[in-house]
Amino acid sequence: MVIEINLLPKKERKSLSTVMILLSFLLPFMIGSAYILFQYQTTKAEINSLQSQLQTTKELRIIQEQKLAELTSTSAVDQLKTTIEWVEKLPISTVTLLKHLTALLPERGFILNMRYADSGTVTITVQFDTNRETAYYLRELEDSEVIESVQLKSVKTSGEELEKTNPNLKDKLTKVIVPRYIAVYELQLNRPALKALEKKEAEL
Repeated sequence: MVIEINLLPKKERKSLSTVMILLSFLLPFMIGSAYILFQYQTTKAEINSLQSQLQTTKELRIIQEQKLAELTSTSAVDQLKTTIEWVEKLPISTVTLLKHLTALLPERGFILNMRYADSGTVTITVQFDTNRETAYYLRELEDSEVIESVQLKSVKTSGEELEKTNPNLKDKLTKVIVPRYIAVYELQLNRPALKALEKKEAEL
């Protein structure tokens, strides 16, 4: 008696199960690989974008720093120019000017105060014994080469100032105090002439 055994169907079932097993391993691997590749591409794009933004920020910072440096430099230069212009407007020597103004005074004239404004105006307060001397000094100032223009702003007596502080002294002032005349002059200087005068004095 012969027994035949057909093994072909059993082989097909084995082959199918093997494929299913392989697919069960390969499919998650492929899905995982695709996900990792997607994440990699996304991350790479984000990194490139951030690097581009960083580069742009650096360039903008450099531009802003250059502008700030230029602005600071311009501001410093402007400030220096302003200072130089202000110094150039000042009289070359107040000592020279004061000597000159004193030399023009009458014998009994005294300079009480001198002020210099940024505009170039010099204001002097002078005391005289007589009202006539105020006019004399005005004429001397007008004739001076150092003085470009002059104005007599006011003339008061020293008695008037005391009367303001103590009106009861009015009669006593008339009898006892010899009035002094206080004149205020406003001058505009001739700077080139003043420079020449200073140079002349330095050579002596």
